Amino acid sequence: MSSGAHGVATIVDDFGNGTSSSHLDESNLESCGANFCVVETSNNANLQRPPDSEIFEISAIYLSCIIAAVVIIAVFLDPLSRYGERRRGSISATEISGMQLLSATFKQLKKANQQLLIPITVFIGMEQAFIGADFTQAYVSCALGIHQIGYVMICFGVVNAICSIIFGSAMKYIGRVVIIILGSIVHGACIIYLLYWRPHPDHQVIFFILSGLWGIGDAVWQTQINGLYGALFRRNKEAAFSNYRLWESVGFVVAYAYSTNLCARMKLYVLFGVLVSGMVGYTIVEIRQLKKEKRLKKLEEIPKQQQTEADRKVIEDDDEKDELEEDIVVTHL
Repeated sequence: MSSGAHGVATIVDDFGNGTSSSHLDESNLESCGANFCVVETSNNANLQRPPDSEIFEISAIYLSCIIAAVVIIAVFLDPLSRYGERRRGSISATEISGMQLLSATFKQLKKANQQLLIPITVFIGMEQAFIGADFTQAYVSCALGIHQIGYVMICFGVVNAICSIIFGSAMKYIGRVVIIILGSIVHGACIIYLLYWRPHPDHQVIFFILSGLWGIGDAVWQTQINGLYGALFRRNKEAAFSNYRLWESVGFVVAYAYSTNLCARMKLYVLFGVLVSGMVGYTIVEIRQLKKEKRLKKLEEIPKQQQTEADRKVIEDDDEKDELEEDIVVTHL
């Protein structure tokens, strides 16, 4: 949504000010793409700071969107208690303070699956920071001009939204693993292509293709990794999603921290490395869950009278097995 708002705001600014494209010579274009370094682009006319009035106009559009979102949520969103979220056996069953939630968030880090999901969660923050800051600066602005950022980011946002709907439905038929592999391949291929591609104003369609492909990859992470957290940690959703947001934010912080210190090529190397490590961790999680499901299936086949105390504890403590579903009471208007 932020990408879409960014795109709309920039387009509004274009129509209001009649910005036109800047033409660069080939020597300036050589510093775009993977060769882009912030400290070496002072002579690029496409990267000159826009007037303060335009910046204030875009900021006002963002602020309006934020206020509208808060009002819509406050007025129209139903409380979770109406849908059985206050259940016995979960953190949400009782009201907890902010400090208790903070404590639960760090306790969640003791779980092996949570630790293994940290790299891919950090990558989600880093890839969003890259498309929103580095791609728009090193590729779009450097070669096409700042006025084109809005159009490219709208392409990213629209594809992202459409694919999020598609992947959410497709998971029921093809499974989570296939979709996540697709996301990793798409993002990995985009990163490799960006390392070798030299952006040029005559190849505008490639900017939109790359933006759309990046939107496909981001849609995979936003839907499937969120769903994975919910499936793995059903009894500790608050702590689990707190960790998700925590490590996603760490990815943002890391990406923005080195944004002005590293050249685009090194940023792409780092991003690819985090993606690979994230997929390794995710693969281990899926293998662990497969083994766990087989073990639980065997335990459930044993009559209760023959089950040992250790067997019963494994079944009772399983995050995947939520035998409290019957306690959920769904209310309707």
